[in-house]
Amino acid sequence: FYKYHFTLSSKPVEICSQQRLSSMKLRLLFITVTFYCLCWVATGKVIKFSKEEDDEQEADSPNQVTIDWKTTIAVSKLTPTLQVVVNPLLRRESPVHDAMLKSLAELGADYVRYVPWKPYPQLAVAELEPPSGPKQCRFITGTKNTSEFVHLYCAGGLISKVDFASFGNPTGFCGDLKQGSCHAEKSLKIVEDACMGKEICTIMVNSQTFGDPCPGEVKGFAAQIDCKPPINHTSWNFALINPMMEDFMNATGNHSVLINFSTIPEWMYVTPDRVKYPDDPNQISESYSAGTKLRDK
Repeated sequence: FYKYHFTLSSKPVEICSQQRLSSMKLRLLFITVTFYCLCWVATGKVIKFSKEEDDEQEADSPNQVTIDWKTTIAVSKLTPTLQVVVNPLLRRESPVHDAMLKSLAELGADYVRYVPWKPYPQLAVAELEPPSGPKQCRFITGTKNTSEFVHLYCAGGLISKVDFASFGNPTGFCGDLKQGSCHAEKSLKIVEDACMGKEICTIMVNSQTFGDPCPGEVKGFAAQIDCKPPINHTSWNFALINPMMEDFMNATGNHSVLINFSTIPEWMYVTPDRVKYPDDPNQISESYSAGTKLRDK
């Protein structure tokens, strides 16, 4: 039982609560009886189940399961479907293009998911470069043996100034481009001679045109021009995206589809430098996802 000790003057006084003692005894008795009842019930069930299992094992023949296929128990609400991921094999020049779309049409599935995604940026992202206002830029990512045409143009106007040009490893964003450690010194003059005063100009970007500023290394290209009159420039381009999308929609016919453009343009993220992507749209990119924090402007 419980004891309470109080100090009155210099002698300890012991007080026993008989009423509290009786209450505790009743509670303890109730808990004990309940516990034994539960154990008895549980033990009884275990014994029962064990006996049934033994009877089943001793049976001469195993249990028989009969399926009545004529009886409907439940109707599934699931829909079998698939996902079509954008890749070069979906392009019209692919050797399996026709057969693949024919199979998709014959399948007749609903809710087919169409997913352009990051391994092929040019096939998945319609605006690979940010809006640059009156400044217009062109980029070539390049290889060790870069040889690509670059087109500079001012729609409805003329190229009035070449602000920047570099064949090598230029860095930065449109409006803030910088020369890298590899730079062909005649880059600016070559672009000016080819483009000044024209609406459009085309330059072959390779070591034969600009010289080789760093043999054996990857060499890219960047140029920035001004137009007169100034025009706001964006890089929206569906030339590669639309044909694949059109073929997919034709193949799925009147069935419901889910269109999932899943890759956000990398320029919408904060990154220390412009995120590059392959010049060849059929080449896979392993580094297009570089940013994690979205820009706030």
